[in-house]
Amino acid sequence: MKKKLIFFLTVTALIYFTVFKFSNFSNENKIKNSPVYKTVSEYYATGNISDKYPSASEKEKLFIKALKLYEENNFKDAEILFKNILKSDEKDPAVLFYSSLYLNQCKNEINGYGDFTLVENSLNIMKDYSILSNKTHFIWQLISSVMTDIKSREKIIILLESYLKEAKDLTLESSLKIKVFTAMLKMANEEYGESIYMYYDILSEAQKIKDSESRARIQIKSYEYLGNMYFILEDYKTALKYYNKAMHIPVKNQTDNALAKYGTYINRSESYIQLKNYEKAKECSLETEKIIPYLPENIAVGVKVFRYKNLLLLESRKNNFEKAQEYYNLCLEYLKEDKGSAFLNGSMYVEIAHCEMLYLQGKYDEAIEKLNILLKKDLEEEWGFDTSIYFMLLELYKKTDQSEKYFETGKNIYKAEKKFNDNLKKDYIEFVKNSYILDQMKKYERITKIKIISLGGFAFLAFISIIMGAFQIKKLNRKNFTDALTLVYNRKYMDFLIEKPLKKPINAAIVMIDIDHFKNYNDYYGHPAGDIVIKKTADILKKSLRKDDIVIRYGGEEFLLILKNADSEIFKDIYKRIAKNLKDENIPHEKSPVSDRVTISVGVCFKHFEKTLNLKESIKEADKALYISKENGRNRFTVI
Repeated sequence: MKKKLIFFLTVTALIYFTVFKFSNFSNENKIKNSPVYKTVSEYYATGNISDKYPSASEKEKLFIKALKLYEENNFKDAEILFKNILKSDEKDPAVLFYSSLYLNQCKNEINGYGDFTLVENSLNIMKDYSILSNKTHFIWQLISSVMTDIKSREKIIILLESYLKEAKDLTLESSLKIKVFTAMLKMANEEYGESIYMYYDILSEAQKIKDSESRARIQIKSYEYLGNMYFILEDYKTALKYYNKAMHIPVKNQTDNALAKYGTYINRSESYIQLKNYEKAKECSLETEKIIPYLPENIAVGVKVFRYKNLLLLESRKNNFEKAQEYYNLCLEYLKEDKGSAFLNGSMYVEIAHCEMLYLQGKYDEAIEKLNILLKKDLEEEWGFDTSIYFMLLELYKKTDQSEKYFETGKNIYKAEKKFNDNLKKDYIEFVKNSYILDQMKKYERITKIKIISLGGFAFLAFISIIMGAFQIKKLNRKNFTDALTLVYNRKYMDFLIEKPLKKPINAAIVMIDIDHFKNYNDYYGHPAGDIVIKKTADILKKSLRKDDIVIRYGGEEFLLILKNADSEIFKDIYKRIAKNLKDENIPHEKSPVSDRVTISVGVCFKHFEKTLNLKESIKEADKALYISKENGRNRFTVI
């Protein structure tokens, strides 16, 4: 009896499996042979909408009619027809999917944003059919229409993660493209740790793609977005290293090459502008112009907007305002046609660049009015433009003697930067946790030890290079050695150093630094502005020191430097760099008797340390030297 039961269950299972497979194959075939599927495929390939399907059903003919209206930019009438199709009892998956897709596009054209329910429904249909599941350009088309704020981006991330788990017959290339979309959204939402981790994971997984062209496209995008992370951190030189890596990956087909690299071309150009290397920026702009003819029209329009935006920025900074205005006008012209296919937030980037032009022209009131409109929009949508807008407003309020707004903006900058820095710390910890989880997963899957090290170790070190390299933080550990405001070491780290045994005896310069007349600065400009000066001073110190030198926020406006293996000449070179960088920063200080700009006083002593960095006596001596610098008029250094 038991054998008969087993036989019956086995036969039933086989029948079910066969029926299921046949049914699924039948559905896939039905989509492939559908007049709607063929019409859309032809439309994407040639731009033409054909009438050569006499056997099409009424709903299929209605869809083709609606698609023609869409092509003619008659979005409202097309919307009505697509809605009617979806309201009917239509069950054909091709008709349902493409009607949902194009109805969402109509809404996006009419309202400026899509419908989340339509996006979700479209993705649910796509993931059930292998003939649709790998069409990642449709996925981007759908999700890019509803990225309106941080909450919507969080919802999209959940949808994409679900799609990755459930989509039928998803290829590795498609899977990695969807992961690129997800990582980009996480970066937009300031989830930096997870985003960076994903990009390195994508780079590693891309090695498994056999087709060299497909592999190259994934690698290029990953390097581009890693460069973007450095760009966000204002480390433009390192950003360029990643952009150059992307640029040097060969793609044979010129259209594919242009599609893969247009973002890199644009971002390279702006990186050189930020580094004030205007000739190189112009050269990159000309290189960008050469790839535009190979791009589809909807992408080419967006690339033109950003190319002219960069030239607007470049000419403004060279005080060629007439030329800058020409580029601004070109931006506005192309923005009318731009649907966000190449880049998101084109209008925001252009208008912020225009505000900088207005500021440099001395048109302060116009710049303030426009920046406040942009700020309101960004605070609603949370794209992360707020800090750069606040900094521009701070300068403008200073120029126009609007003290209350100046102080309020200073507070807002402090909050925005603190949030950004807190996210970096939180995400660093999250990254370490994820690295451990990945490592355990790889062991579980019995991947070789070499592969574990190359993926986990490479990703881990690369992330440390990005976050720690950009801010020069040595370690974020359980003892919390980092000062929250400046992101340099705090007094706890100094106490740790004193107890830590030295590997070998060293000579070191112990340097005490004090911001001159800082109390006067705080009283006049306000404490939020004072915090900004402390942070900027810390940034200048980090930028001016050597790799192994240590910066500690000793307290208030005081800093302690430990310059290992430094003699008098090395110290003087470092002091000159600090003084030059501080002068270049050009921070106003109207209440300083020493200068109309922020200056520092410095005291230094040179010591030999045998077993530990016993800093107690050295700090006392450096402090005496600092006192002498103050007594002698400040804005100088004294060696004792």
